[in-house]
Amino acid sequence: MFVNKYTIVNSQLSGTTGYDISLSMSQNVGFVGQQESIESEFIETEVDKAVNVIYDYEKVKLLPKDDTVPITDITYNINLLETESNNLIGASSVTILSYSSSIAIVGNSGNVITSSMLALETSKVHNLKLGEKIVILSPLSNIFDKEFTVKRLDSPTVFVIDINPTPSNLALINGTITKSSIKKKSNFWSDIGFDYNDFLFKKKSFTKSFLRLDFYDSDIATNQNFISFITLYPKFSSIDIAAAGQGNVPDPTTYQLDFELTNTLLDRNGNGEGFALYHFKDEIPPKILNAPKHLYMKAKFNNAKTGISTGLISSNSPNLPIDELMMTTMNLTGTSVKNNLYTRYILTRDIDGYFYEIDENYSSNVTTSNVTTSNVTTGKYNIELYEISTM
Repeated sequence: MFVNKYTIVNSQLSGTTGYDISLSMSQNVGFVGQQESIESEFIETEVDKAVNVIYDYEKVKLLPKDDTVPITDITYNINLLETESNNLIGASSVTILSYSSSIAIVGNSGNVITSSMLALETSKVHNLKLGEKIVILSPLSNIFDKEFTVKRLDSPTVFVIDINPTPSNLALINGTITKSSIKKKSNFWSDIGFDYNDFLFKKKSFTKSFLRLDFYDSDIATNQNFISFITLYPKFSSIDIAAAGQGNVPDPTTYQLDFELTNTLLDRNGNGEGFALYHFKDEIPPKILNAPKHLYMKAKFNNAKTGISTGLISSNSPNLPIDELMMTTMNLTGTSVKNNLYTRYILTRDIDGYFYEIDENYSSNVTTSNVTTSNVTTGKYNIELYEISTM
């Protein structure tokens, strides 16, 4: 080690006098005798500075599985709303009589059951049908928080839905009726403008319509990274063609607006695009660690015939406040809640390979059904996606 040596000579210094002297101290470190540090620290540090960080970009294929049950089919159901709404101008409580062959209630005639429902009046002809599904766009999100079924048609502008209004609810409904409207649900291809010729001749307006699934690494919009996407195009299955008859295609008025995916190793004629996921191999931990990789999916449907792109969510409530739509699964009080915007995918691996599950507990739009054939159990995922309609 090299040091600076200073000598101070002053004959006037004594025990009663003195000076304050500011000295600049420095030291120069040399590498003499530091061979071990050079080999263990210096070289490694300098190499890290000179060489870029190495990332493993190898991707693996993940197949769907529900715990231990292999998934053979996945269906994404699209629930859209008609473009124009019909304003409401009145609401009242009405009595509905229905017949039951298995229930007899004292006080009623035979097996006739009396129930109270809600009659709504529209500003123009509603063109509804019995059993049709509708949603009500209203500030009353706690009352009109789901889709409703048309139970009776009283006139071209009055219909009845399956809700039992309390006196207080009825007062609230009438107090906000001028701010409310209805929309019919669009669950078939004909509802969004497609006809038989579009199907028969496989017009571009049909074949180029698609469902896009965007995957993110977090459900916090302000702190997420876009990871990947999957584009799903419509395709008739062999079952669809068989049901339509030789030389025919499905009828758009009864053909569900959905995208059915299958394992093409089991069904070579099925639609396998999007059935498997692909992700970075080094980010998928073993299942035994109980710390899986999560991906969060947000969907969008693009109608090539109308040019309209529609955002989709995981909640069927048509009147979600925007803050509830953007809320993560942990609210401000620390309570776990269902997510209304994303669908979560759980990526993991075990001794049999790489797999993913679609989380049924994270959001309310995922259901699973199992089928056992010849002592072999397989499963099917059903994912409901709803048009965004927030207040």
